[in-house]
Amino acid sequence: TDIAQSSTSVSGGNAAGLGGGGTLVANQFYPQHVNILEVPSRTDVRVVTWQTTTPTKWNLSTVRAIARDYEANHPGWKVIGAINGDFFDINANRPLPYQTNGVQVSEGDFFRSVPSNSTVGFTNNGTANSLIGGKTVEREIVLTIYDQENNVMDRIQINRHNSTPQAGEVALYNANWNQDKQIVPVDIASVIAAEYFVVRGATKALAGATNDFYGIGMITDTTPSVLGEGDFAILSNNASVNALLSQGVTIRAQYEIIGDYQEATSLTGAGITLLKDGTLTSQTDVYRHPRTMIGVKEDGTIIMGVIDGRQPDVNMYGATQEEMAAMMRHYGAVEAYNLDGGGSSTMLIREGNDFRVVNSPSDGRERTDANAILIVALDPVIDYQASNISQNELTITANITNAHHHDVAKLLIRMNNQTKEVQNGSVTFDNLLPNREYLYEFIIENEQGERTKLITQDKQFSAKRLPYL
Repeated sequence: TDIAQSSTSVSGGNAAGLGGGGTLVANQFYPQHVNILEVPSRTDVRVVTWQTTTPTKWNLSTVRAIARDYEANHPGWKVIGAINGDFFDINANRPLPYQTNGVQVSEGDFFRSVPSNSTVGFTNNGTANSLIGGKTVEREIVLTIYDQENNVMDRIQINRHNSTPQAGEVALYNANWNQDKQIVPVDIASVIAAEYFVVRGATKALAGATNDFYGIGMITDTTPSVLGEGDFAILSNNASVNALLSQGVTIRAQYEIIGDYQEATSLTGAGITLLKDGTLTSQTDVYRHPRTMIGVKEDGTIIMGVIDGRQPDVNMYGATQEEMAAMMRHYGAVEAYNLDGGGSSTMLIREGNDFRVVNSPSDGRERTDANAILIVALDPVIDYQASNISQNELTITANITNAHHHDVAKLLIRMNNQTKEVQNGSVTFDNLLPNREYLYEFIIENEQGERTKLITQDKQFSAKRLPYL
C-alpha cells in the first residue's frame, strides 16, 4: 500500500466523488491510498477468475468467500491474493440475476460468454504475452465428451441452439428464464431428431441468456420430453456423434471464445481501456470513485491495483480515468483496464489459512460481487503430523505424496527462526518454550539449490509445564 498524491485536469463535482471532500479543483494534488499486487508471468503461479453459483443460478459473494469457494472446488490449489472483477447485475434486473456484465471464463469453463464493454484474458503461459485485452470476442458452441476418468474423449462443434438440427447436425436445447425470473420449459418431443440425449439435474445448467448457456452433467435418458430448470439436451442427426453418446456419459455444452482470445485460459469482462501501448487512450470517465484496475508490464508481469476512495477524512479520494492511467503507468503498466469499482473495490492477500483485506472498502465492509480475479498456486501435497511433543521440543513427520510437477530435491521446515531439512521423514525442533504456539512453514529446494516457501503451513502448541505439589 502506497501513500500517494494525484491530480486531474478536470474540475467540478466532489473531490472525493460520492464521499464529498469539497469541490474538485483541476491540477490540485489530493492524497491517495494505492494498493498494488504484482504477479510475475510464470507457469506455476496462475491468474484465474472465479464466481459462486448454484447448479442453476448465480450468487453474489465477497471476494473472500469467492476465494474460499475456489479452493473448495480445486483441491490442492491455494489462493495467494485476489481483487474483485467485472461489473455485474447488482440490482437483479436480468432474467437470470446477478451475472457479470461481460465474459466469465475460468480455466476452460465458459460460465458466461456474452461480451460487454471489453474483455481481459490471462494466458498463464509464462511469457510476456500474459494478458490479452481490447480484442473482438468471437464465439462458437462446443460439446465436450468425457470418459469415465473425466478425461476429454472428444470435442464436437454444436451447429444450433434451441433450433431443429438438420441432416448431419447437432443441436443444444435448454429452458430459459423470462423477465419474471421464471423458467420457461421447452418440449423437445415436438422437435424431430434422430437421437435425444437428455441431462436432468445437471451439475451446472446456467441459462444466462437466449444466446448463452453453460451446462455440464451426465446423460440420464434418451427420451424426448420437457426440459425444465437444471436440464439440457443434445439432439443429434450425426451418426458419428450418436455413437459416442449414451446414458451415463458426462458431457459439457458451452459457448467458447475463439479467435484473438483463444490462448487465454481465464477471462473476465472489464470496463474502459486505461492504457494502450503505455498511452492514455481517452478521457471519458471524469468522476472520482474507488477503483479496481488490471494491467500488464512489458515483461508480462500482471499488475492489480485498487485505489481507495469516498473517504476524504482518511485521505482516500478515489480516481478519475486520467488518474487511474497515470497510476498504472507509474507502476510500469503498458496496457491497463478498469474493473468494477466503488464499494466493490477489494484487494486481499493470504495470511496463514485466512485472508486479509488490505484496502479500505468504501461501504465500510466487504461488498458481495459476481466474480473475482485470483492469484493461485498448486502446492505439493504433504502428509505431515506433529508428534513427540514436550515442553521444549517437538518432532514433525512429513512426506510429499504428490509433488504436482514441482522440482523437489529437499523438503525443509522453518519454525522458531530455525530452518531444518526433513531427513528420513522427520525433523525435530528444540529450545522451545512451554505452552507456546509455534508456526511452522514448509519450504522446497530444487536441484539448483533454489528455495520456494510453500503456502502450506500449520501451528502447534508445545506441552504445558506440569504443576507439582
